[in-house]
Amino acid sequence: MMPVLCFDIETIPDAEGLRTLAEGDPGLRDADDHTLVAHAQAARRERTGSDFLPLHQHRIVAIGCLLRDENGFTVRCLGREGDSEDKLLGLFFRQIDRYTPQLVSWNGGGFDLPVMHYRCLINGVTAPRYWEAGDDDRDFRWNNYLSRYHSRHLDLMDVLAMYSPRANAPLDELAKLCGFPGKMGMDGSQVWQAYTEGRLGEIRAYCETDVANTYLMYCRFELLRGRFSAERYASELATLRDALSASPGDHWRAFLDAWPVGRGGRGRRRGAPAAPVSLRLQVESLDLQANGIARHEGKVVFVRGALAGETVIARRVRSKPRFDVAETEQVLRESAQRVRPRCPHFGVCGGCSMQHLAASAQLAVKQRALEDQLHHVGGVRAGRLLRPLAGPDWGYRFRARLSVRHVPKKGGVLVGFHERGSSYVADMRECHVLPPAMSALLVPLRELVAGLSIRERLPQIEVAVGERPGLPGRGVIALVLRVLEPPSRADLAALTAFGLAHDLQLWLQPKGPDSIVPLDPDDSALVYRLPESGLAMPFRPTDFTQVNHAMNQALVGRALRLLAPEPDDEVVDLFCGLGNFSLPIARRGARVRGVEGSESLCARAREAAAAHGLGERASFEARDLFKVGPADWQALGRVDKLLVDPPREGALAVVKAIAATPPRPARIVYVSCNPATLARDAAVLVHTAGYELVAAGVVNMFPHTSHVESIAVFERGEGRSGA
Repeated sequence: MMPVLCFDIETIPDAEGLRTLAEGDPGLRDADDHTLVAHAQAARRERTGSDFLPLHQHRIVAIGCLLRDENGFTVRCLGREGDSEDKLLGLFFRQIDRYTPQLVSWNGGGFDLPVMHYRCLINGVTAPRYWEAGDDDRDFRWNNYLSRYHSRHLDLMDVLAMYSPRANAPLDELAKLCGFPGKMGMDGSQVWQAYTEGRLGEIRAYCETDVANTYLMYCRFELLRGRFSAERYASELATLRDALSASPGDHWRAFLDAWPVGRGGRGRRRGAPAAPVSLRLQVESLDLQANGIARHEGKVVFVRGALAGETVIARRVRSKPRFDVAETEQVLRESAQRVRPRCPHFGVCGGCSMQHLAASAQLAVKQRALEDQLHHVGGVRAGRLLRPLAGPDWGYRFRARLSVRHVPKKGGVLVGFHERGSSYVADMRECHVLPPAMSALLVPLRELVAGLSIRERLPQIEVAVGERPGLPGRGVIALVLRVLEPPSRADLAALTAFGLAHDLQLWLQPKGPDSIVPLDPDDSALVYRLPESGLAMPFRPTDFTQVNHAMNQALVGRALRLLAPEPDDEVVDLFCGLGNFSLPIARRGARVRGVEGSESLCARAREAAAAHGLGERASFEARDLFKVGPADWQALGRVDKLLVDPPREGALAVVKAIAATPPRPARIVYVSCNPATLARDAAVLVHTAGYELVAAGVVNMFPHTSHVESIAVFERGEGRSGA
């Protein structure tokens, strides 16, 4: 099948560009971004009646893509939060270079693509396949991406309006009229405000749901013009629904809740709040969010706050065609696995979902989730199940991102996680998954931020806990304050005094993660330890490290035992980050090559290797591992054993390249933070590349949450590893 790529962009005013254009006006040139943008919008409004800036003055902060090909669906925003505009553009056009897909958009010809053209020009990004017009490929002479009336780019809004702007219809309204969710969480007019508040993650989530809406409308259009039969249309929607169900993120749960289930999604019937009916329910099992699953008159009911084996009285709060949602009001018969939540904010704060369930039962839920995903998504079963790895249940969270909001109605500034299923910040005064010293800082932090002049311009505080370099055992908390405008002198004095009083490292982050600077120039990187390998790993507060240091030590130990590197082995560590697995492998005497998407992380990994005398055995290079192909894999040369530790998106491009390019590594150890993408990749390794899934098991990296960390071992030929 021809790949289909639905896309959407989210933009903000290009403050730096506006500053460049205002060089003749010193007052504007030196103004902060907010003032500069407000002035440009006011001037535009005076000239045209609208404050919508010209297209070349928009900067792209998110590109959402839904790729449909023979392997199924991939829905994501390209890159990572904070990636530069040129990187996002490069990732988008490389998809076109690779797949030559059918492009689908809603108003892409009127907004998204012209903006991309200007921003590529400004950033010096090349896109040869996209701009092909028949000079090098005759197939593009009469059908290319550039002509309004050609079909390689299908602008659904333009086509449905018969190319008449007066007949254009907004995606949100038409999607809802067709029975689809429509826009979720925000709209384009709210993106700039959300960006200034540090809510880029919410912008990316909104962008992803927009491309899902666009694909649903594309399917309806294909049905309209007869290219999809009714059966094909219903099957396509069901396949997308399954893919989204396996995707991480609260925005997908909200999207699916808002998507009515009917005859292929063709009806307008929508799930609505149900009449407040109390039901007596026998809970049969649990879902991954620790919601009870019961049945009432043959219909599935998800019961918040109920556990398997319990009899409860629950109030139905939502009714959908295929299931209901209910809240527990009274537990008539308790499960032996029910425990009293330790945190007084449990049930309101969205940080934890399982505190009412015994720790051993939480592990069982996660192990079952891993097995179910491997079986149902990947069509594979592990030869043996590894003993679950568990560690401290409380005070384990050495990394966290806390939201900050000034909410006068709630008494001032709030600092904490989001409320369950909401973008509101929970009114938290303690947190038992954070280290006790950090939990004790929540209230003082509220008081600190309330006294700053920039309290409205400080949307986030990132927490990182480690050791001070050169001082083993001396822990320190680093707080990274996301500041959207520079603190005043009084603010800096207050922050400095707070840091001294609580023995903290304080860092300021004016832009992306690499822009952080310590408030005290004497502060430097933190350190975490891997004692089994005798390593002290330096890191900056915004670098990716595992949240749970104790479990990371256990995970690295298990990974090494499963990989079993020998002194003569050539090992490759993909998505290597700071060298969390690479350097312990090198300690075993093997030669290891680490590959990572971030050059800055590779540089720090090289420094750590040199500091530990491992520079001869460990090398690191930066490469986009989401775009590797067979030639890239072959260029690595000899690979005896492979370790893969990808983000939630998984490593589909990597496993496809391995499947297409013998000879293959004898053993692969795959560390996963998303069982759905692990199962998808396992299917390629087992069914296409000929590997056997020898063993798999969970690692309880995030107790009391639904997060499932796991490890799996794939082998070819002789030799079986122990754990």
